[in-house]
Amino acid sequence: MRSFAFKCALVLVFLRFSFLSETILYFTGVNTYVLYLFGPPALLGVVASGGLKRTFRYTPARFWLAFIVYMVLAVPFSSWRGDSIMVVQSYIRTNFIMLLVTAGLAMSWVECRSIMYAIASASIINLATTHLLTNQTASGERLVLLSRGMITDPNDLAAHLLLVLPFLLFIVLRRRTPIIFRLLVAAAIIDGMFLVLRGGSRGGLVGLVFALAFVSIFGSGRQRIVVGIAAPAILIILITLLPGPTWKHLKSFSTGPDADEHAIASRESRVYLLRKSIEYTFKKPFFGVGPGQFSNYEGAEAVGERRLGNWHDTHNTYTQISSECGIPALVFYLGAIISTFGILRKIRKKATRMHQDEIVTATFCILLGLIAYSAASTFLTLGYMLQWPAISGLVIAIWRSVSKDQHSPRSDNILPEHAHPEGTEMEPVESENVDLGPEVIGGSTI
Repeated sequence: MRSFAFKCALVLVFLRFSFLSETILYFTGVNTYVLYLFGPPALLGVVASGGLKRTFRYTPARFWLAFIVYMVLAVPFSSWRGDSIMVVQSYIRTNFIMLLVTAGLAMSWVECRSIMYAIASASIINLATTHLLTNQTASGERLVLLSRGMITDPNDLAAHLLLVLPFLLFIVLRRRTPIIFRLLVAAAIIDGMFLVLRGGSRGGLVGLVFALAFVSIFGSGRQRIVVGIAAPAILIILITLLPGPTWKHLKSFSTGPDADEHAIASRESRVYLLRKSIEYTFKKPFFGVGPGQFSNYEGAEAVGERRLGNWHDTHNTYTQISSECGIPALVFYLGAIISTFGILRKIRKKATRMHQDEIVTATFCILLGLIAYSAASTFLTLGYMLQWPAISGLVIAIWRSVSKDQHSPRSDNILPEHAHPEGTEMEPVESENVDLGPEVIGGSTI
């Protein structure tokens, strides 16, 4: 039962990260409802195999659950209860469940690696979809996508690509990947970086800079060569290929004689929205203005004061949560994020000590994606998206697989699933107090 459910979970992860259903709907006008073919069996497998218990033993999952509960509690205090109910229901039904299927079903490193491959494959679909949907008539301006959906806004697309491209990087850095395949995947990564810039997303640019800074500080010698040296050189080349208006928009973080007028207007709007989101956070600190209601509340307030409203989201994920659901919800949200980073740190330490080079490389790539995504989130409204719950679940599953395997000398030889029956699952071993000496990433000493 669990094995079949896990296969359904892999397909579900691929479909959700690729947004393939939305693409099919746009091109054919047909809603395939394909998610309903794989979602229910995966969730049933989570429940039947004890996946809920496996998931909520870990701190990030408990924080995500607390976040969900608090969102529900905030609904009665919402400025528009009916719409907030729909927002919460949609988040639970489509995005929160990704935490359960990744953390609750993956039982070994081999299965966790399969999830990483599913996300990497989805990123290829993301790139292909972007090229198919690009409005070619706007070649001199920012990249414009013709469809409507979760990543067809160039800013949201940039953040999503920053998260998933490191999963392709994992394939490049994995020692057993054939050289030809590495070159092809590396080309896809470069294409993805160009699309991030081509969209004119300043949040995407900030995310790229943070990702490169992370590599230069925490990467191993091999990773600094592959990513820390090659990536900046590629980035410079890609910038020279950008249309002039796009580059002008990207660097318009402040006013100046060469600043792009549209970018300046966008910046002023974002500053205003940030101020209002902070204002609403302290005006309604416990339950906010209601899940998903910032734009409606701000617009209605402006109409009541006889001025022109902005009617847009916060463009800051963290103040989105605090202004719409309250400060406690933000605490739970940040707690889930920080504890996920904490588990990644423990995985890296333990996998380094066990000489699990492949897992260490995987941890590095996941960290790279999450750091870039978190940085970009300060400019975007991503609070109720699927990416964080899904990756948190994957991190939990990797930590559980590493904690179970106490003696395997190499990552490619991790004991198969049947060597660790669910009934004998070992408790995670805390490793912060163990002196592991110099940390190693990708097999090299930092």
